[in-house]
Amino acid sequence: MDTTAVDAPGLGAAFALGKRAGGSYGVARRGLFWLLTSVTVSLVLTACGGGGGGGGYTAPPVAPAPVPAPTVTITANPTTVAAQATTQLQWSSTNATTCMASNAWSGPQATSGAVQIVPPTALSTFALTCSGTGGSSSPQSVTVTVQLPIDPAAGSVADTTLLGTDANGNGIRDDVEEFITQHYTDPTQQSLMLNYAASATKMLLAKDQPAAIAAQQLVDRTSVCGQNNFGLSQYQVERVTVQAVLLNNATRLQIYFGNQQLLDGLSFPALSSVTCNLDGKPYNGTP
Repeated sequence: MDTTAVDAPGLGAAFALGKRAGGSYGVARRGLFWLLTSVTVSLVLTACGGGGGGGGYTAPPVAPAPVPAPTVTITANPTTVAAQATTQLQWSSTNATTCMASNAWSGPQATSGAVQIVPPTALSTFALTCSGTGGSSSPQSVTVTVQLPIDPAAGSVADTTLLGTDANGNGIRDDVEEFITQHYTDPTQQSLMLNYAASATKMLLAKDQPAAIAAQQLVDRTSVCGQNNFGLSQYQVERVTVQAVLLNNATRLQIYFGNQQLLDGLSFPALSSVTCNLDGKPYNGTP
C-alpha cells in the first residue's frame, strides 16, 4: 500500500494515508487502520475553544501589588545635652500619611520634619510611629541623655534638692519664676507658663495619692489653656522647657515621676472648656 504521512500538530501523532487495491483509501494511526469510503480525505483539526466564537478564554484579573508598610527614621543632635539645653529631633518616613509621637513627646506630627526640644528627663526617649495605606510602622525612637548638676548638700547655700527658695510665696521656686519671666515676653504666655510651673510644683510636693490627683487636675487645666494659646505642638515644647528648669536635678526628677506613678491606673475626664487665669499670677485654686 502506498502511504503518505500527514502530521497533525497538537494531536501528538502522525496519520498515514494509503491507497489499497481497488482504489479505496485508509488512514493508519499507531497501527490501527480505518477504511475510507471516500476518495477524498479531509482532516480538520480544531483547537479547543476556537471557532464559532464559543468558549473563548478570558485571563483572570491580575491582583494589585500590595502597598508597602510605612517606615520611620528619627535622630537627635546632639544625643547628650546639658540641663535646660535643647536637642534637635529630625525624622522622616515613607509610605505614611500620619505620624504620632510618644514617650518624651506626644501628639500628631508631620510625616517628616525637625524640631528643637528640651529633653524633659535625665534619659528622654522620643518615639515615633507612622501609619499609611499599607498599615503602621514599628515605633522608632532615639534617646537623649541630660547631664544634670551634682546634687548639693541639703541645707547648704546651693540647696536645690527639692523645695529651693520661694521668696514671694507664690508656689513657684524663684529660679523657675525668673526663667519664665525672662524667657516669655508676652504677658499672656508668661501667665500660662507660670500657671503650669505652679501646678507642676504641686505634683513635685505631693505626699500621697489625693494630693497627686489634685495636682494632676491642675496640670490638665493649665494644659488646656496653654494649648489654646500656643497650639498643641508648640505648647508641648514650652511645657517640657519649663519642666526641665523645674526638675533640674536627679532628686527632683525622681520624686516628681514617683508621685506621678501614684496615678497609675486612674483616668481623668477630658476638659473641653476651662476658665483660664491670665492675670500674671499663678493659679492655685481648685480646678
